[in-house]
Amino acid sequence: MFSNLFHHAYCIEGRGSADGEVFARELCSARGLERSNLNICVESAAVFGIDEARLLREHALLRPIAGEEKFFIIAVDALTREAQNALLKTLEDPTPGTYFFLLLPSAETLVLTLRSRLEIVRGHTPRTSAHDQARAFLAAPLAERLERAAVLAEALAKEKTTRESVVAFIGALSVAARKEKVFPRDRTTALQEIARIEGYARDRSASVKMLLEHLAIVSPPLT
Repeated sequence: MFSNLFHHAYCIEGRGSADGEVFARELCSARGLERSNLNICVESAAVFGIDEARLLREHALLRPIAGEEKFFIIAVDALTREAQNALLKTLEDPTPGTYFFLLLPSAETLVLTLRSRLEIVRGHTPRTSAHDQARAFLAAPLAERLERAAVLAEALAKEKTTRESVVAFIGALSVAARKEKVFPRDRTTALQEIARIEGYARDRSASVKMLLEHLAIVSPPLT
């Protein structure tokens, strides 16, 4: 696909925040470019928010250096709704010679208006396991945990994921906390709380958003 870029914006499914630099090297190799080329911009984030989207728009409005092509690689695990709307505006009127590559586990998490402006490239195998997702959640600061929780709750509300997947994620939090040897003073209490929330999450009348927000607060941090 790199040799014949017929579209200005692509969504590469099955990849995420850990794949930005790998993808950049693949792009450079195919286009005969050096990785040090300043026209190749990589943005990696677990959750891509409105601030990141606004900064990207500012950079995208700048013309490529020396009249060359410019490439933006956005490697993320999830995007907030506000970020998607901001990114939509960026893709509506791109600077000539500018290309965007959104690396994302699944395009199904995108709003339809944004998805319609992207050429979806499928066929990649997702690299992020449930344990990897849980570990990233535990390693994140509280604000990012809450953002991840909101994204997951919204995905369930829009039927982009299942309640069973949410329950599996909560179970993975407990496994990751034990496997990563997280030992805060209240570790036992935290693990018991995760198990309790996992039980509540199986009840389809329970608010997943509230449960996940509670988990964001009580889950033990990686140390």
